[in-house]
Amino acid sequence: MIKGSYWDIDDILAEEEPVMIETTKEIKGAGFLYPQGTDLDLKKSSRFSIPLWLGISMARRDLAKIEVPKFFSDSYRNTLKADPKIISLKERTNYFFEVGIKLSDSLDGAELVKLLYKVFLARFIHLFNEITHNSDPKIIKKLTELELELYEKGMRAVRELYDWKERKFDIIRTGQSVAKNTKRFKLK
Repeated sequence: MIKGSYWDIDDILAEEEPVMIETTKEIKGAGFLYPQGTDLDLKKSSRFSIPLWLGISMARRDLAKIEVPKFFSDSYRNTLKADPKIISLKERTNYFFEVGIKLSDSLDGAELVKLLYKVFLARFIHLFNEITHNSDPKIIKKLTELELELYEKGMRAVRELYDWKERKFDIIRTGQSVAKNTKRFKLK
């Protein structure tokens, strides 16, 4: 499945991440979005949490301003810059990188993208070392969904490489589809 496509379940789940917004205008007939409100209209400067996809849509129309999530705040960014390998991003959100990329247009885009790139690269190198040298099963608890997918694919590749080195793939067998076709065309 192509990442970021219409049918990508991880992309759908990333867009469901709740974000805080503050409305910049009064919005007629949108009072149902504000959970504590009883009005039909949404008043200006109302603060509440909505899914990321709706927050981005409202921000693009200048109806609301998205507030920076705690896991992208300045203090958390400083922690990430110091040592991104030891932090459990999964505790913040399972879709840390995906949410960051989606928020980059609405927030300070270039700086956030650079940070995400550096964090991902550092964590990927650490993950690669874990896979190739000594895999610690505790590492799985700290991984986001994207990192977990990379970890599983890396572990499978290491197993296949080991099997290849041990010559477990030397035996050539007839494929199932070929075997089925030869049964139909047997000479009598």
